[in-house]
Amino acid sequence: MSRKNFLLIFVLALLTLAFASSSNPLPRKDDFSKWPDFGEGQDWLYYGVDGNSGSVSVNGALPFDNSTAEITSGKELHFLQVYDVDFDEEYPAQYNNVFMLGFQGYTPNTERDIIWNFDMKIEPGTYGTTGFVIERKDTFAPDGTIAQPFNFFGVTYAGEENYNAGLRCSSVVDFVPVLQDLLVGVDPFAWNEYEIRFHLVDSATVLASISVDGTEVCQTTLANYGETEVQLWLDNYKVVYDPLDPWSYSLGFNNKETPQGVLYDNIEAKAKPVH
Repeated sequence: MSRKNFLLIFVLALLTLAFASSSNPLPRKDDFSKWPDFGEGQDWLYYGVDGNSGSVSVNGALPFDNSTAEITSGKELHFLQVYDVDFDEEYPAQYNNVFMLGFQGYTPNTERDIIWNFDMKIEPGTYGTTGFVIERKDTFAPDGTIAQPFNFFGVTYAGEENYNAGLRCSSVVDFVPVLQDLLVGVDPFAWNEYEIRFHLVDSATVLASISVDGTEVCQTTLANYGETEVQLWLDNYKVVYDPLDPWSYSLGFNNKETPQGVLYDNIEAKAKPVH
């Protein structure tokens, strides 16, 4: 092979790699160590939903009603909800939630899988729902209302009074849970290292998987979301299942004197060559 041909092949290879990676954002990581005060990160939008009025705070002052998002002294992201003293008067709008959206724009392609890594620890006594899920980019409008079909895949946790109690691999399509596999042998109240991977099967389908501490625990196929985003949240849902109708459940709300919370750290997103 001549030197000229070798250089040409080398340049084409570099251009191919650049093109393959250019369709996705560069890798991002947030370990919250550079956040002396909550809200200084560049990758996140944060919201609070107040059951007292049904209003949504967008990047506003926190705490909001009984929900707080903060950075701990150990530089971990902490969502916390305390007892809502106005809960009875809020009926029927008793929903309280704090959530964040971020790391937008990643999508699997023929050259790259998308991988999300994060550490998570649920606090004992958590009675609502929480988790780390991947959804279609801009599922929520800028005002915090739902703007697209509510579909997601990821790791969820629900308190013991919920029909889907425990730590689960979850897939939801238009608000309906289609996959709720319990993650057996994983302690949600300890720090664990989680990984979510999206692999493109074809233009319409993605193979999604979850690993915990290096071991794959869940795999399923999904409709291709296209560009994605991360959602983290903590709310006071109480989901009640109807045993006579496998597709029917009702959403109620809990309010307990013991605070509930969840901790996150080392959140990362990247496009990685398919293997």
